[in-house]
Amino acid sequence: MITLLLQHGADVNARNRNGIQSLHLASSAQKVRALVQGGADPDARDHWGVTPIGSHAALGYFDVDEIIRQLFDAGADINLTDYSGVTPLIAASTWNNMAAIRQLVELGTKFDVVDNWGRSILFCTAYYGTFAQIQYFRSVKMDGLDPDNRNESRYISLGVYTRRLVDELEIVQSRPTQAEALAFCSLILEIRRRS
Repeated sequence: MITLLLQHGADVNARNRNGIQSLHLASSAQKVRALVQGGADPDARDHWGVTPIGSHAALGYFDVDEIIRQLFDAGADINLTDYSGVTPLIAASTWNNMAAIRQLVELGTKFDVVDNWGRSILFCTAYYGTFAQIQYFRSVKMDGLDPDNRNESRYISLGVYTRRLVDELEIVQSRPTQAEALAFCSLILEIRRRS
């Protein structure tokens, strides 16, 4: 269908009123491929600065790893932040999108980026991360991070994690298990030892 539309003059870089393009919402690797081949900009930004990779990292379609790979191969920058400083890795971590996290790490994403509120990937992992996410980050040895970096509220990531143990949770959060809490503490200690 996309190929047919392109053959009849469809603009692959057309935007809706929020600046979102087809590439931000393409629901399969096949559609992404057709749009990129048709000239879609792999680093197009919507009105919030979100790129297609950032959008897919959050949306998490079933073949998101292949979608991210195709966008990367088409020249997309996997470290471009939105206007709030959020990277695709932070977006994927927030939504526990493990396929996107793995692909971004494999492609060489930076771990040391801090958003406009002073949050690194460690803060998102502390706030939303699952045991699988924490263990994965331990296995890839996240270098360049400051485990004692403070966000705008003056918390460090371990403090944010501790609050998750006792505070009222958001809908997208779950109370950490003992295994998750130990794994997160181990992640912080391992990063401290390497820095």
